[in-house]
Amino acid sequence: MGNKTIITTCNTENLPFDISVLRVISYGTDRNSLRLLESDIVRAVHALESNGMISPNNLVQEAGREFFDLRHKICENLEAIVRERRRTEAFVEFTERRGKLQDNTPVADRVIAQVMRFMPGVSGRLLVSITGSGAIGKSTFARLVAERIRMLYSGEFSVDILPTDSYMLERSERLLKNIIGFEPRSHDLAQLTKDVEALVTGKDGIYVRPYDHLTGEKSTARMVAPSDILILEGIYSFHPLLAPLNRGLRYYIFADKHKAKELKFIADFTERGYDVQTAFAHADAEYDAYETHILPFLKLADHVIVVDEYWKYDGPFPQEYPTHRVLVA
Repeated sequence: MGNKTIITTCNTENLPFDISVLRVISYGTDRNSLRLLESDIVRAVHALESNGMISPNNLVQEAGREFFDLRHKICENLEAIVRERRRTEAFVEFTERRGKLQDNTPVADRVIAQVMRFMPGVSGRLLVSITGSGAIGKSTFARLVAERIRMLYSGEFSVDILPTDSYMLERSERLLKNIIGFEPRSHDLAQLTKDVEALVTGKDGIYVRPYDHLTGEKSTARMVAPSDILILEGIYSFHPLLAPLNRGLRYYIFADKHKAKELKFIADFTERGYDVQTAFAHADAEYDAYETHILPFLKLADHVIVVDEYWKYDGPFPQEYPTHRVLVA
């Protein structure tokens, strides 16, 4: 299949039509004709070597290339069908156990083990940041980590959570100003930085009004206490203004494009009251904004947690490993 080919014939009258269009060396069987054939073959060899065999020069190669191209496409399509079937089976399983959260305790405990290597933090306090795309499970995972710290280190270390969504404009105001939630101007990042600094270095707590994704409005104010461990979760927890406060404990929850959009669609459709068409459109628009404004923060991560299936996590991994693993898979 990969060889360079020279076609010769001693009968030019009956060449098949599909070979006659190719360069064919004809020869006779007498001594002089065979000497001429020798020189013709030498010239043909030199020509093939100088051309570098850019394209096939015989029908077997041409037909073979088409065959293997076709076979490759068929294999790709079959693999896609198998993936979709497995995804469908996983989705059916997910809907059947709706309301039962994935058990990400092993991942949370590995995160906590890494956190404890840094204790005590600056002035006895430590900042842990968690980010990722929308509806990826950041808030749920942050609560799990906090609960596990309270259970495993009760009386030894205190912990609290600050959601960056608390600094996001309400939905009505964003719509009025034509601002998507992933854009930096949708958040009061200056106040966020000021409050995080106060919690990490100061003695007083702060009051925030967490954002309700169902209503698009801020909920009742609650106090975030200065704690030994402050978990900052949300899309802007990796903001560069916060970088000096976090040294080594930035966790990025990563899903490839298709999984991220699918999880966003499911959350909007099943939990946030969107109809199917609106949920699809919203997932597309928000992923584009996420890809522009939040995904670049991935390079700032110290550790990456990979979403393997419906809110099921794996990791944490070193920053450079999981994205390559997921994209190749």
